[in-house]
Amino acid sequence: MTYLRRKILYFIILGLHSGSSVPWRQDGQKACSCYTFENGTTGRKNWRQANVSCIQNKKHLVVLETVQEWEFINQTMKNQTAARYNEWHIGLFKNSTTGNWTWVNGKPLTLDKWWPHGPGKDDRYALMAKEFPTGSYGLFGGMRGRVYRGWICEEETDNCHGVCMYHFKPTTTTSPTTMVDNTLSSTRKKPQEFVVPWRPDGQKACSCYKFENGFTGRKNWQQSKDGCSFDNKHLLVIETLQEWEFINKSITEQKTFPYDEWHIGLFKNVTTGEWTWVNGKPLTLDKWRPHDPGKDDKYALMANEYPPGSYGLFGGINDNTYRGWICEEETDNCHGACMYHFKPTTTTSPTTMVDNTLSSTRKKPQEFVDRVGCFSDFPSALLGRFVDDIDWFLPLPFSKQMKKMVKKCSRVAIAKKLGFFAVENYGNCYGAQTFSNGRERKSTRCNFGVGLKDNYYVYKVSL
Repeated sequence: MTYLRRKILYFIILGLHSGSSVPWRQDGQKACSCYTFENGTTGRKNWRQANVSCIQNKKHLVVLETVQEWEFINQTMKNQTAARYNEWHIGLFKNSTTGNWTWVNGKPLTLDKWWPHGPGKDDRYALMAKEFPTGSYGLFGGMRGRVYRGWICEEETDNCHGVCMYHFKPTTTTSPTTMVDNTLSSTRKKPQEFVVPWRPDGQKACSCYKFENGFTGRKNWQQSKDGCSFDNKHLLVIETLQEWEFINKSITEQKTFPYDEWHIGLFKNVTTGEWTWVNGKPLTLDKWRPHDPGKDDKYALMANEYPPGSYGLFGGINDNTYRGWICEEETDNCHGACMYHFKPTTTTSPTTMVDNTLSSTRKKPQEFVDRVGCFSDFPSALLGRFVDDIDWFLPLPFSKQMKKMVKKCSRVAIAKKLGFFAVENYGNCYGAQTFSNGRERKSTRCNFGVGLKDNYYVYKVSL
């Protein structure tokens, strides 16, 4: 397909890019509902704790009032993995006054999606299971207060990035493929079908993506390619900046063991020496990490965040690199993480994204940093004490604290036009104009990119 002749407005399921025309919605209603899956990898919560966590982030536990919403979450859930049981708290509870099951927005439950024989008499809250009983997907289960699981937060917003479902205007005709709302009310008006997006002759409606996050086994690049082919898909191909931006946003909701990196369908052609996608198209996007790819690299992966503060960059790898992977499928059955192909507009919007190609006029990113290493000396001036960003006694992943602090430190160093900076102890940040690691003493007293007391983890600013 020729992407340069048209603009693709992307979204996950029924959603457009926020720079395009906003879909229909009722007066006062936001454009879409966006969802955050908290999979419990950093700590599970009970229902009340999960509810408070969503509220603190100006969201609420997920509310499912229509079968379309349930179907969307059910399909999205298939690409998620929650700690222990693959179950998530949802915003459904038993009202102690009325005895009725009620959503956190005050609306009554109308969908009959309970497990067989559920809920129990003494159950007070509800969760949603990926698959339980075996062969049954997305059903609700009743529980009491001391059940610890992952949870799903929902936010109504006009900033539709990530896992979002747009609110579309119903049509006046019924299609055989229209989904019927399985509600408990015989009088409730059923929603109508959604309008299928435009696409050129012969082209499928959308590209859908499956994130294999390596929790059940990582693969090397060739094994990942074969795994996608076995499922009648292919390793991810990214030919435009819109596609890259879509995947870059999507992987912020994903977690892969152990490095948050995924194999993509990009390899070095042994005949031409050029980097090529698995569909035979040449690479045109310049999204490599600084100094990548290496001379001997054969394949490529995509990182959530590496170097710290840089997102969605490609890295070169060899045969023996085992990671998660992303499969892609062109289809008309657009469920899950999907990007629709929409009709191009005839005018250019100020928010239209320009394809970031290998052109010599491309602007360099402003916050790249390279890791130099751990040293016991650093010719430095103190730039700041970011002690709140590194607390070795918190039960949080230290790597997340480090990334946040390194990003802050790099911005200070860039603003002061320094060539290097170093991180020490509880978040002290030092800067230097030059640094020669040949004259400095190497050390092993560093953790997660941070030097312990009187030791420094050094970074180079790459402007």
